[in-house]
Amino acid sequence: MDTAEAYAKMQEANEIIQDFSIGQYALYLLLFLLETALVFWWSLNM
Repeated sequence: MDTAEAYAKMQEANEIIQDFSIGQYALYLLLFLLETALVFWWSLNM
């Protein structure tokens, strides 16, 4: 993959992320935090 192709793919990915609403960011943040807490809880109880 050359630099121009990589740049085009990164630009496309940024446009997808920029299309997210605030609610979607909040949902993904909540899911990430929940998953992180669950993994820590699981590791402490092993």
